[in-house]
Amino acid sequence: MEFNEAAVVYAIDSLRKAGSFFHSRGWAPATSGNYSARIDDTRVLMTVSGAHKGELESRDFLIVDLDNVVIAKQEESHRPSAEALLHLQLYKKYREVGAVLHTHSVPSTVLGMVTEGDAFVSKGLEMHKALACYSSHEDDLEVPIVDNTQDIAALTDQLEPMLPDTLYGWPGYLIRGHGVYAWGEDVSVAKRHIEGLEFIFETHGMMRMNTHP
Repeated sequence: MEFNEAAVVYAIDSLRKAGSFFHSRGWAPATSGNYSARIDDTRVLMTVSGAHKGELESRDFLIVDLDNVVIAKQEESHRPSAEALLHLQLYKKYREVGAVLHTHSVPSTVLGMVTEGDAFVSKGLEMHKALACYSSHEDDLEVPIVDNTQDIAALTDQLEPMLPDTLYGWPGYLIRGHGVYAWGEDVSVAKRHIEGLEFIFETHGMMRMNTHP
Protein backbone atom coordinates (compact mmCIF):
# COMPACT_ATOMS: atom_id res chain seq x y z
CA MET A 1 0.00 0.00 0.00
CA GLU A 2 1.40 3.36 -1.01
CA PHE A 3 1.91 6.25 1.38
CA ASN A 4 2.95 9.84 0.99
CA GLU A 5 6.48 9.18 2.16
CA ALA A 6 7.20 12.82 2.86
CA ALA A 7 4.12 13.08 5.09
CA VAL A 8 5.17 9.98 7.04
CA VAL A 9 8.72 11.21 7.54
CA TYR A 10 7.51 14.64 8.65
CA ALA A 11 5.00 13.13 11.09
CA ILE A 12 7.62 10.84 12.61
CA ASP A 13 10.07 13.72 13.04
CA SER A 14 7.40 15.96 14.59
CA LEU A 15 6.21 13.30 17.04
CA ARG A 16 9.76 12.31 18.01
CA LYS A 17 10.54 15.94 18.85
CA ALA A 18 7.32 16.27 20.83
CA GLY A 19 8.10 13.08 22.75
CA SER A 20 11.61 14.21 23.57
CA PHE A 21 10.34 17.57 24.80
CA PHE A 22 7.53 16.06 26.88
CA HIS A 23 9.92 13.58 28.48
CA SER A 24 12.39 16.36 29.30
CA ARG A 25 9.62 18.14 31.18
CA GLY A 26 8.62 15.02 33.11
CA TRP A 27 5.29 14.75 31.31
CA ALA A 28 5.97 11.31 29.79
CA PRO A 29 7.92 9.16 32.26
CA ALA A 30 8.93 5.62 31.31
CA THR A 31 6.62 4.33 28.56
CA SER A 32 3.61 6.48 29.46
CA GLY A 33 1.71 8.55 26.92
CA ASN A 34 1.02 7.99 23.25
CA TYR A 35 1.11 10.20 20.16
CA SER A 36 -0.40 10.14 16.69
CA ALA A 37 -0.65 12.19 13.51
CA ARG A 38 -2.92 11.92 10.50
CA ILE A 39 -1.06 11.16 7.27
CA ASP A 40 -4.08 11.15 4.95
CA ASP A 41 -7.86 10.91 5.06
CA THR A 42 -7.94 7.26 6.12
CA ARG A 43 -4.62 6.51 7.84
CA VAL A 44 -2.89 7.54 11.03
CA LEU A 45 0.69 7.21 12.24
CA MET A 46 1.00 6.41 15.93
CA THR A 47 3.50 5.30 18.54
CA VAL A 48 3.68 1.58 19.22
CA SER A 49 2.73 0.14 22.59
CA GLY A 50 5.52 0.17 25.16
CA ALA A 51 7.85 2.64 23.42
CA HIS A 52 9.83 5.03 25.62
CA LYS A 53 8.54 8.43 24.52
CA GLY A 54 11.78 10.25 25.25
CA GLU A 55 13.79 7.91 23.01
CA LEU A 56 11.52 7.37 20.02
CA GLU A 57 13.04 6.01 16.81
CA SER A 58 11.47 5.53 13.39
CA ARG A 59 10.78 1.89 14.18
CA ASP A 60 8.64 2.94 17.18
CA PHE A 61 5.77 3.98 14.91
CA LEU A 62 3.18 2.11 12.92
CA ILE A 63 0.30 3.04 10.63
CA VAL A 64 -3.31 2.08 11.20
CA ASP A 65 -6.54 2.82 9.41
CA LEU A 66 -9.46 4.51 11.16
CA ASP A 67 -10.76 1.13 12.32
CA ASN A 68 -7.44 0.42 14.09
CA VAL A 69 -6.31 -2.18 11.56
CA VAL A 70 -2.51 -2.16 11.33
CA ILE A 71 -1.45 -1.63 7.74
CA ALA A 72 2.28 -0.94 8.18
CA LYS A 73 4.82 -1.67 10.91
CA GLN A 74 8.55 -2.33 11.08
CA GLU A 75 8.60 -5.18 13.61
CA GLU A 76 6.21 -8.10 13.85
CA SER A 77 5.81 -7.74 17.62
CA HIS A 78 4.70 -4.13 17.39
CA ARG A 79 1.08 -3.29 18.13
CA PRO A 80 -0.89 -0.09 18.71
CA SER A 81 -1.43 1.16 22.23
CA ALA A 82 -4.65 -0.03 23.83
CA GLU A 83 -5.59 3.65 23.83
CA ALA A 84 -5.40 3.89 20.04
CA LEU A 85 -9.20 3.88 20.01
CA LEU A 86 -9.24 7.21 21.85
CA HIS A 87 -7.06 8.74 19.14
CA LEU A 88 -9.09 7.29 16.30
CA GLN A 89 -12.33 8.47 17.85
CA LEU A 90 -11.13 12.06 17.48
CA TYR A 91 -9.89 11.59 13.91
CA LYS A 92 -13.27 10.17 12.91
CA LYS A 93 -15.25 12.81 14.78
CA TYR A 94 -13.33 15.84 13.52
CA ARG A 95 -11.87 15.88 10.01
CA GLU A 96 -9.74 18.88 11.04
CA VAL A 97 -7.78 16.91 13.65
CA GLY A 98 -4.24 16.33 12.45
CA ALA A 99 -2.61 15.16 15.69
CA VAL A 100 -3.57 13.75 19.08
CA LEU A 101 -1.15 13.78 22.03
CA HIS A 102 -1.48 12.16 25.45
CA THR A 103 0.81 13.01 28.36
CA HIS A 104 0.90 11.49 31.83
CA SER A 105 2.43 14.12 34.07
CA VAL A 106 2.29 14.25 37.85
CA PRO A 107 0.17 17.48 37.89
CA SER A 108 -2.42 16.17 35.41
CA THR A 109 -2.58 12.84 37.25
CA VAL A 110 -2.99 14.44 40.67
CA LEU A 111 -5.58 17.01 39.55
CA GLY A 112 -7.61 14.29 37.91
CA MET A 113 -7.58 12.34 41.16
CA VAL A 114 -8.35 15.15 43.62
CA THR A 115 -10.88 17.12 41.57
CA GLU A 116 -14.43 16.17 42.47
CA GLY A 117 -17.09 16.01 39.82
CA ASP A 118 -16.79 15.59 36.08
CA ALA A 119 -14.72 18.67 35.17
CA PHE A 120 -11.70 20.70 36.24
CA VAL A 121 -12.22 24.47 36.04
CA SER A 122 -9.49 27.09 35.78
CA LYS A 123 -10.09 30.81 36.25
CA GLY A 124 -8.02 33.88 35.59
CA LEU A 125 -4.86 32.44 34.03
CA GLU A 126 -3.28 34.20 31.06
CA MET A 127 -2.20 30.77 29.78
CA HIS A 128 -5.81 30.07 28.79
CA LYS A 129 -4.96 31.99 25.61
CA ALA A 130 -2.55 29.23 24.54
CA LEU A 131 -5.63 27.13 23.79
CA ALA A 132 -7.67 27.49 20.61
CA CYS A 133 -10.95 29.37 21.08
CA TYR A 134 -9.73 31.13 24.24
CA SER A 135 -8.94 34.80 23.74
CA SER A 136 -8.87 36.10 27.31
CA HIS A 137 -7.81 35.10 30.79
CA GLU A 138 -11.33 36.13 31.79
CA ASP A 139 -12.79 33.12 29.97
CA ASP A 140 -13.19 30.20 32.36
CA LEU A 141 -11.46 27.04 31.16
CA GLU A 142 -13.34 23.79 31.72
CA VAL A 143 -11.61 20.45 31.13
CA PRO A 144 -13.85 17.36 31.37
CA ILE A 145 -12.73 14.43 33.53
CA VAL A 146 -13.66 10.81 32.84
CA ASP A 147 -12.91 7.84 35.06
CA ASN A 148 -10.04 5.57 34.11
CA THR A 149 -10.69 2.02 32.94
CA GLN A 150 -8.79 -0.75 31.17
CA ASP A 151 -11.83 -1.21 28.92
CA ILE A 152 -10.94 1.39 26.31
CA ALA A 153 -13.84 0.43 24.06
CA ALA A 154 -16.22 1.23 26.93
CA LEU A 155 -14.41 4.52 27.52
CA THR A 156 -14.79 5.56 23.88
CA ASP A 157 -18.49 4.65 24.10
CA GLN A 158 -18.80 6.85 27.18
CA LEU A 159 -17.01 9.76 25.49
CA GLU A 160 -18.83 9.61 22.16
CA PRO A 161 -22.08 11.35 23.19
CA MET A 162 -20.11 13.79 25.33
CA LEU A 163 -17.79 15.06 22.59
CA PRO A 164 -18.71 18.58 21.46
CA ASP A 165 -19.93 19.30 17.96
CA THR A 166 -17.04 21.63 17.20
CA LEU A 167 -13.34 20.81 17.16
CA TYR A 168 -12.43 22.97 20.14
CA GLY A 169 -15.61 22.77 22.16
CA TRP A 170 -13.15 21.16 24.57
CA PRO A 171 -9.43 22.02 24.73
CA GLY A 172 -8.78 18.43 25.82
CA TYR A 173 -9.88 16.04 28.54
CA LEU A 174 -8.46 14.37 31.62
CA ILE A 175 -8.67 10.69 32.43
CA ARG A 176 -8.75 10.39 36.19
CA GLY A 177 -5.32 9.26 37.38
CA HIS A 178 -4.14 8.89 33.80
CA GLY A 179 -3.17 12.27 32.39
CA VAL A 180 -4.52 14.44 29.58
CA TYR A 181 -5.49 14.11 25.93
CA ALA A 182 -5.30 17.13 23.63
CA TRP A 183 -5.42 17.59 19.87
CA GLY A 184 -4.99 20.10 17.07
CA GLU A 185 -4.88 20.61 13.33
CA ASP A 186 -1.27 19.45 13.36
CA VAL A 187 1.41 18.32 15.80
CA SER A 188 2.57 21.86 16.57
CA VAL A 189 -0.93 22.98 17.60
CA ALA A 190 -1.56 19.83 19.66
CA LYS A 191 1.84 20.31 21.34
CA ARG A 192 0.95 23.93 22.18
CA HIS A 193 -2.28 22.76 23.75
CA ILE A 194 -0.46 20.16 25.85
CA GLU A 195 2.07 22.78 26.99
CA GLY A 196 -0.68 25.21 27.93
CA LEU A 197 -2.73 22.61 29.78
CA GLU A 198 0.27 21.22 31.65
CA PHE A 199 1.20 24.73 32.78
CA ILE A 200 -2.36 25.31 33.97
CA PHE A 201 -2.47 21.99 35.82
CA GLU A 202 0.88 22.58 37.51
CA THR A 203 -0.13 26.12 38.51
CA HIS A 204 -3.36 24.92 40.09
CA GLY A 205 -1.55 22.11 41.83
CA MET A 206 0.86 24.58 43.42
CA MET A 207 -2.01 26.86 44.39
CA ARG A 208 -3.76 23.97 46.14
CA MET A 209 -0.59 23.06 48.01
CA ASN A 210 -0.22 26.63 49.24
CA THR A 211 -3.88 26.79 50.22
CA HIS A 212 -3.85 23.43 52.00
CA PRO A 213 -0.30 22.95 53.41
